[in-house]
Amino acid sequence: MEQQQVADSLSPEKLQLFLAGLSGLAPAEVRKAKILYLRNAASEYKALVATLERARALGARRVAVRADSKLVIEQMRGTWKVKNADLQQLWAKARQLARSFDRVTWQHVPRERNKAADALANRAMDDQGTVRKGG
Repeated sequence: MEQQQVADSLSPEKLQLFLAGLSGLAPAEVRKAKILYLRNAASEYKALVATLERARALGARRVAVRADSKLVIEQMRGTWKVKNADLQQLWAKARQLARSFDRVTWQHVPRERNKAADALANRAMDDQGTVRKGG
């Protein structure tokens, strides 16, 4: 399996472990894997921002965020630092939105315990661009 395919199939947590094992690779391959990881993390943050914006538009005052991205949950809790400049911007936007609610709780749900939500997300991604006929 090509490295690109391996990296595409990994969750952020597994990709961190994958990155930790890259010491034997050429520098260009390590950079490529790190870029894939950052793209994945950025996608997670963009989804969080969109979700918080929608919750605010619906008039929510309390929000419970449950996600399989340990990175995003721990960074939003303030447990982990956000070191990447691009992620810092997305984190700041998400943090600003979170502060607009009376209360936000953050819960990490491992992917293996979140199969239904994962299936819905995969279905939504598969359906993107599909035009449905009106009935």
